[in-house]
Order: sequence, then structure tokens, then C-alpha cells
Amino acid sequence: MKFKLALLVLLAAAAAFVAFSSIGSVKPKNKLRIVITEWPPWDLMQIAEERGYLKDEGVEIEFIKLTSNEDVLRAVEDGRADGAFLGLDMCVRLNSRGVSTKMVLVTDVSKGSEGVIARSEISNMQALKGKKIGVTVCACSFISLSEVLNRSGLKESDVEIVNLPEDTIVPSFEAHKVDAIAVWEPNLIVYAGRADAHKLIDSSEYPGLIMDGLAVTPETLKHRGKDVEALMRVWFRVVDEMKAGEQSLIERVAKIEGVSREQIEVVFSRMEMGTREVNRTIFGTKDTPGTGLDAARRNADLLFQFHQLPRKPEPASVWDQTLNRN
Repeated sequence: MKFKLALLVLLAAAAAFVAFSSIGSVKPKNKLRIVITEWPPWDLMQIAEERGYLKDEGVEIEFIKLTSNEDVLRAVEDGRADGAFLGLDMCVRLNSRGVSTKMVLVTDVSKGSEGVIARSEISNMQALKGKKIGVTVCACSFISLSEVLNRSGLKESDVEIVNLPEDTIVPSFEAHKVDAIAVWEPNLIVYAGRADAHKLIDSSEYPGLIMDGLAVTPETLKHRGKDVEALMRVWFRVVDEMKAGEQSLIERVAKIEGVSREQIEVVFSRMEMGTREVNRTIFGTKDTPGTGLDAARRNADLLFQFHQLPRKPEPASVWDQTLNRN
């Protein structure tokens, strides 16, 4: 009897040890790793984090802050990030490389926030022939330049495209190393009043082509879909506040970007913010295609034409409507 009792005690102790060990071995839920770069609309996510909106949703995000678009692509390719805030063109690049990545949220659509700055003597797009044009090839500004060249009837061989890191484009133009540059805001507005240079064209001439948003991997959607959805709710919350006229948001973005409030107001006036309604239009429904399909196709066509893609991905492969059906 004593033996049986001792055995039962031993078994109970063993079971308790196993249970305790199991509890100790459960790893805490990892933070959702999202790459983000400096861009006025995405600065709103920093502000949302500062205001505690992420905590309100109960989601833990690790924002991986990078400055180079190539670094953003590599972080997603290498699996160091679950997703990224990036341009539609970058999402097309990833899918072309065989890295399945889905746009789940559009944060902004360019209506003049990208374009080409040129020397004052270059009066029209055709005058770009034979000129050196600085651009970050792995950025939405390359889409802008490609569209401009097509519209002007110029081939890639008619100009000298100089691939420059994002932080050297303006200095290279100032140093007269290039004759024109393809850039985005707030650089465009900086040259608005210059005598020696001017804005040759901006994306208001080709609306709906350039857009930015949040893209994640299919694995992230499958295993962390609720967290992604929570992050999207945070985005819509802060955008709704901005649309309602909360001036402190504009002032904070201006401080982050290091420009005046007036300049940031102009920047935001040249883009359409990704509200719920805008996203529904772009993503469409299960039965009705959204405008995003055509945008992805046009991006893929331009990138392939200018030898930036090994193959053209299907436009539908770039998008996931799942979280935009409500």
C-alpha cells in the first residue's frame, strides 16, 4: 500500500514537473516585424505609436526603420521582416523575384507627389534627350521617370539614367553631376520657387499609377492576420483624425520630415490618403476587380520594359482582398 502511494506521489510529481516545464518552454508571442521608411504618410504610424494606438489594439509591432529601398526588399526577401510599408512597384519587384508578397493596405495614391526636376534650360520632356537623369532605380520615382520617357517618345538609350542612392540624388543635382532628377516630395516643392531649376512634370499627369501601402507575406496573413488587421485599424484611425482636420498631426509630420508645416500641407494635398473608401475602390470585391489590378499591370509593364524585372507577375498576385472586404 505504501509502495502504491509512493508511486502515485512520484507520478503526480512527474506530471507536475512536465506541466511546469511546458509552461516555462512556451515562448512569448513575437512582435510583428514591419519595415518602414521615412515618408510623410508613414510618419503617421510613428505618431500613432507615440499616442498609444497600437497598445489600444493590443498588437505589438517592431518597426524596422531603414533608409534604402534595396534594404527594404532584402529584409522581406531574407525573412527578417513579416511585411513592409513600400511602393506598389516594390511589391511587383518582390513577386517578380519569386518572393510572394501581398498588398493588404493602400496608404496613399500619388496625384503630384512624384515627378521630375530639371535645369531651367530643359523646357520640355523631349529636351531630356541626351541628358543625364538621376534616379533611385529601386524606388517609385523610377516608375515616374519611365512613364515620362514613354510619354515624351524617348527610349532608354536616348538618355543616360544614373542610378543614385536616395540621399545623394539632390546633392548630385546641386553639384551639376546630372541634368535632371526623378524625386518625390518634399523635394519637388523645394524647387518650386527656384530660378535655376523647375518641376518638369509630376504624377498629377498620370494619376493612379503610383501608390504606397502595406505588404505582407502569405505566411504572415495566415498566422498573424489578426495582428495585420489591427495594424490596419490603427492606420484608418489616424488617417480619419487627419481628414477631420487635426492640425497637430500635420505639425508633427513636418517636424519629423524637417520641413515647414506649409510645405507638408502641400505634400499631402498632392496625394490621396488611403481611407477605407479609397481602399475598397482599389482592392475591389470578390466579384468586382478594383483599380489596383490595372495599377499593378502598368507598374509591371514599365519595370519590364526598362529591364527591371526578370518576368512580369500576374497583377492579381500582388493583392490580397481578404482584410478589405468589410
